Amino acid sequence: MQPSPGLSQAAPLPPAVAAGLVRLERRLRQVAEEPAPRELGALGEAPAVRVLRRIGSSQREVRTLTGYIITLARQEAFALNAQAVPTAESAACSSSSPCLRAYTDGKKGKKNKDDEQGEIKKCTSPDSYYFVCTDSEDESYILSHKTVDQCRKLFMHIHTAPTLGNYMKRFSLILSKTETLDVDLSTVHVILIDDEPCRDEHGKIDTTYGKIHTDGTGFISENLAKKCPNRIIKGKKSKDYMHRGETMPLLMQVRLFYNGYAVKGTLLVDKRLQDNTIVVRPSMVKVKVDPKLSEMQSLSSLEIVSTRTSTSRSLISLLRCAGVEAEYFMELLHNAIEGVANARYDFRHALKLASRYANMEDSMLELMIHSGIPLEEPHLLSRLNFIAKQEMKGFREGKLPIDECYNLMGSTDPTGTLKPNEVCVILDSGQYSGDVLVFKYPGLHFGDIHALTAKQISGLEKNFVGYSKNAILFPISGKRSLADEMANSDFDGDEYWV
Repeated sequence: MQPSPGLSQAAPLPPAVAAGLVRLERRLRQVAEEPAPRELGALGEAPAVRVLRRIGSSQREVRTLTGYIITLARQEAFALNAQAVPTAESAACSSSSPCLRAYTDGKKGKKNKDDEQGEIKKCTSPDSYYFVCTDSEDESYILSHKTVDQCRKLFMHIHTAPTLGNYMKRFSLILSKTETLDVDLSTVHVILIDDEPCRDEHGKIDTTYGKIHTDGTGFISENLAKKCPNRIIKGKKSKDYMHRGETMPLLMQVRLFYNGYAVKGTLLVDKRLQDNTIVVRPSMVKVKVDPKLSEMQSLSSLEIVSTRTSTSRSLISLLRCAGVEAEYFMELLHNAIEGVANARYDFRHALKLASRYANMEDSMLELMIHSGIPLEEPHLLSRLNFIAKQEMKGFREGKLPIDECYNLMGSTDPTGTLKPNEVCVILDSGQYSGDVLVFKYPGLHFGDIHALTAKQISGLEKNFVGYSKNAILFPISGKRSLADEMANSDFDGDEYWV
């Protein structure tokens, strides 16, 4: 029987591997079925023989030879990858041009848009792969004639990661959707300061919860903050017309790769810092430097990740249990559906809907509407219908827009004046004063919603953060961090519903 045109046959196993597999099958009286032989072939001869020897010398009962081979083969492949040892698969790739492959954890499942139907579909593969040439004849190319291990160490000293799981998680930081800041880091002073511990009412360090107040947040000087785009969403500049008045972001989520270090967290503007200064804390350092490689070349870059507010199913459930009437949420739903339906006929509703999806559409719909193009124009109408469809899906998931509510990125109070149940909420109109509800998605417990007091901090803008907007500052006092009390969150980029 001839194989179908769309299928490819597995390459034959090396003689030593094939002979070892036959001996193992005879001894165990089992047959190794696909994909076990293919997994062995992908390893290469020496690693595959090692796998078969491990099975042969094992004292454990082998229930299914196929499954046992697959498990050990993949463990061997991971071990080789961590040591930058080429397998047969990667060697085949490098026979023409060597390449570096890095991949991210795909738990969430990446989504792609179907261009013809306009629908969102999940990818079949949860991983993302990036291939980088290392066999360039151009000597000025930074990866030219380097091994995979050397390429990785250019970004960070990832070999210092304590476990393989941590290794994979931290190395994926280089694949974040970011906007690289045009800054020469050789002229920037990066300072490491201690985290602020939790303290009791007597000022003594409280280790009951083993947490800190400043988990994942640091500071940046004003001149560097001014070089950052005002609005970044998922690593892309946003042309949101609602934020044109901002001169610089107040708080930014960043990835900092600096002389072998890998730093993840948020940076709050601090006018007290000298120019070209970044302050980080130990809780932000995800990969430490290897002192033995101090003379080795490394890449340094500062990358910005992100700088509408709606409810969620869990938030609605918690508020309902707390006594909020169902009629309130039904009114929100009715108004939201009415606004989406009117977007095809009313310029005001159409512009409001388009501004929510400015990042997805690259602001083109906003530009078309502002230019006075009729809403009946075929392309404009088609995209508005698609966005309306996405909004309706969100409504079914409990994502109802609420006025006077905000999603704000969190950091800590640089003045240290806020009390344990106080926060500072900075909006477009300035600091807000009054009672607020603060919630961190995906909180499922009543303790994940906090009723707090928003307090104005005198001199905050003039002496500390400048006149940028949209952030929530938490206190650095109390036995436990408020952020940790809400869904075990921190300040490395988490956003809070206010």
